[in-house]
Amino acid sequence: MKIIGNGLIARSLANIRFSEDCVIIASGVSNSLEQKISEFERETNLTQETIQKNPDSKIIYFSTTSVLQPEQTPYVKHKLAMEGLIAAKSNFFHIFRVPQLVGVVKNSTLISFFVASIVQGKELAVQNFAERNLVDVADLARFISFFVENNIAQNRIMTVAAGHNVKVLDIVNEISAILNKDALIKVVDSGYKINPDIGLLRRYIDSNDPVLASDYWKKVLRKYVPLILEQERSASLHDYDKEA
Repeated sequence: MKIIGNGLIARSLANIRFSEDCVIIASGVSNSLEQKISEFERETNLTQETIQKNPDSKIIYFSTTSVLQPEQTPYVKHKLAMEGLIAAKSNFFHIFRVPQLVGVVKNSTLISFFVASIVQGKELAVQNFAERNLVDVADLARFISFFVENNIAQNRIMTVAAGHNVKVLDIVNEISAILNKDALIKVVDSGYKINPDIGLLRRYIDSNDPVLASDYWKKVLRKYVPLILEQERSASLHDYDKEA
């Protein structure tokens, strides 16, 4: 197995082994607010080159459930184009659409942003109608290992998401409770929700899988918020040492 990338997804899959030759592309555009054409072109060129150099390998690519959102942003259009590229050019592939992944990362994600903002006492503008779907990156790795090794949904697009969405306002309040610190919240009457279709996922996993539970998102936050906080503090101390 070959992994391209060193981010959250790449690290979570580092210890997985497959019986077939696989190339995992985990080095794409991760910022959903990205606007630079050069960043999109970089991922496109990398993917095309990877497919050309590995014609007999299975290509594993991570798209996003954001392609279902009403607004067709440059990021969404790019991800849809990437899905089409891989489906057209690769002989063997798995495309996984994933929602908001939760883990410990150096770059800013939704959850790490909320943690940092609450700790620093910064006001958060929270969309009242916005919902997100949270998945522990360790569970993503568990599913990827099973589906790829068993050729489930090969040459198809498969959504890997939790069984329940959660309001962003509830996410912020839960993080606030875990940190035992009040969040400064400004509620904005806007936002939308995406309802990922996980019918294919449900077909192959146990009905009692934790990912399908209504309180799964709380368990994910309780697992990672303390770890994210610890990293935030370590980074702050490191910055202080450099200044000193």
